[in-house]
Amino acid sequence: MSRIRSVIDPSDIDLIISNHSEMDHSGSLPTVIDAVRPSRIVASKMGVKALSEHFGRTDIEGGMANGYAIVSDIQYRTHLETPGTGFVTGHDISGGLHPDWKRPLGERAALWALARLSARPVADDRFRRAPTA
Repeated sequence: MSRIRSVIDPSDIDLIISNHSEMDHSGSLPTVIDAVRPSRIVASKMGVKALSEHFGRTDIEGGMANGYAIVSDIQYRTHLETPGTGFVTGHDISGGLHPDWKRPLGERAALWALARLSARPVADDRFRRAPTA
């Protein structure tokens, strides 16, 4: 909670969106909910099921089909408003990213950031794609 408090007063949070319900990502959610006391907690249909199984919660609204889009939009807008930041996103779709591609994605993002800061080209172009029309 100290990290949350360093950014916002927890009492100012009235909505929690859970877009990833695996325990390694949602394990502290009950602590956050108890401290924040949001008016709404929203998740996808599968998120509601998983969080109910993990924590026995029955107060989570379902039906958030576009949750990833909402969260990505919030993150992107934050990036636009925060000087000196970049934005990289990835999603666990059909096992295509999780867990095999997390490290290479992070490495690529780090190389991109270094190239931007040092004005040197990225030395590793394993992930370079041809431009799309």
